[in-house]
Amino acid sequence: FAAGRAARAVTTACEFASTHCSGREVILVDTPGLSDPETSVEAIHAEITRGVALIAAEHPGARFAILLVASIAARVDGPVVEAFDSLRQVFGPRFARSSLLVLTHADLLTTSASEYLAGSGPAVAD
Repeated sequence: FAAGRAARAVTTACEFASTHCSGREVILVDTPGLSDPETSVEAIHAEITRGVALIAAEHPGARFAILLVASIAARVDGPVVEAFDSLRQVFGPRFARSSLLVLTHADLLTTSASEYLAGSGPAVAD
């Protein structure tokens, strides 16, 4: 997937890739960023829904997991949490049971990741 720093969103439409891991096919869906200021939340949710529905239709019975990627190079704060929390509207109340928060740039931490998150306040710690 394309990645990089840019003033605009790098991913604007869902993109798909697949690989094999431990004998299983793993399909990845790269979605538009949740905090793109040029795109409405509704449009981002619609694109995520479209992408996931497409994969679900092609792979009935597949299990889904959601990786939420955030960089600690920027502050993990209320707006980031709100963006992630908005995915409950897309995936429903069981969303948290099948999701994993991945923090990048851990090399910038001067404490452990647990201490960093514990000191971020209740919105992030929860």
